[in-house]
Amino acid sequence: MKVLSLLVFLAMVGWATLANADVVVKTDKPEPEKKAQCPKTLYTEEARCSTCHIPPTFKLKEADPDSLRDYPIGGLRVRGEGNEQYGWFRIYDIHSEAIQRIYDYLNRHNIKKMIWEIHSPGGSLFEVYRIIGLMKYHELENGIVNECRLHGFGASAGFLFFEAATDGHRIVSSTCEGMWHELLSFSMFKLTTPSSSEDEAVVMRHLQDTAQTWLASKCKLNKDELDKLIHKKEAWWNGCQLYELGFADRVIGFCPAEEKGE
Repeated sequence: MKVLSLLVFLAMVGWATLANADVVVKTDKPEPEKKAQCPKTLYTEEARCSTCHIPPTFKLKEADPDSLRDYPIGGLRVRGEGNEQYGWFRIYDIHSEAIQRIYDYLNRHNIKKMIWEIHSPGGSLFEVYRIIGLMKYHELENGIVNECRLHGFGASAGFLFFEAATDGHRIVSSTCEGMWHELLSFSMFKLTTPSSSEDEAVVMRHLQDTAQTWLASKCKLNKDELDKLIHKKEAWWNGCQLYELGFADRVIGFCPAEEKGE
């Protein structure tokens, strides 16, 4: 009986030893290597990190704010968030159809402010007249604020465009240049008679008077003063002078005290 008990005891000790050895063997096996996973993109391949990250810091790439917008015309940009959104566009060529497309886009997205940066040598008088009409229509009917900025130059029809901004929203840099002149007409190999020349002069004077009268309403000069300034010549004003004459509501940069009306 004692022998039998001893055998049972040894058998149990041996089983426990084998069991413990088995546990040790299992815990000593190396675990499978875990691949790093990007918490943003969920990519595990390191080669694809540059899709969203910038080496060597591996910060996330900045998202293109225009990637989800379907702009109706190249160069248009929308910035800001929510009710603070505004549009921005640089004017060089004077084309009214492009302006209409921009306003359609603003209205579709309920954007209430448009910044026009003028950098233009001018263009067609009738095109800019249509643009001025569109600006005022959308300002009155749709509540859009038209802010015009002049940092480089705005000449001829480009200058008229600048002056069409919403009241109080004409901004110039002190070093910019604005230019206005008598209307120009050029024809090559055109036959004229004294009567036809006189008729053309009447039409040109009518168009000039219309432009001068409107422009005088936007500054401190009256029509007669404007007429004298551009008679047979161009009138150029820098940003400080535009501010002093009332063509601009705000000037950015240094101006002598006398040119700021101080």
